[in-house]
Amino acid sequence: MPATVQQSSFPATLDGFNAQFDALRAWLDEKEVPARPHYQIELVFEEVATNIIRYGFDDATGETVDLTYAHTGDHVVMTFCDNGRPFNPLEQAEPKKAARIEDADIGGLGIKLVRQTAEDITYERTADHRNKLTVSIRL
Repeated sequence: MPATVQQSSFPATLDGFNAQFDALRAWLDEKEVPARPHYQIELVFEEVATNIIRYGFDDATGETVDLTYAHTGDHVVMTFCDNGRPFNPLEQAEPKKAARIEDADIGGLGIKLVRQTAEDITYERTADHRNKLTVSIRL
């Protein structure tokens, strides 16, 4: 089955995120993605996109995130591109497990969730100085 590909760009803002999240949900519904991977894809989108928006730029005014998602039959593959500061999530250490919730560090769990959910993740800093993160999720 040939891949069905959707490309878009959205402003690196909460409103941009919400509009793209709605568009992604509609696309997943149209492709009749089963409930579990549907949720997993939404989770990955939310974690990656919010991290780009929150931490990728000193000032996100006018910045955009390019998103490509493809349905290949047995996977959905999402590729996020942005021109924010370099950040390779694959180089980040796993968060330390705390003995008590009160002692747990804040943050770092989103990357862990994406790693656990995805079948494959790749990152590159492109020749034109953009972050390119590709995440593949099995249906």
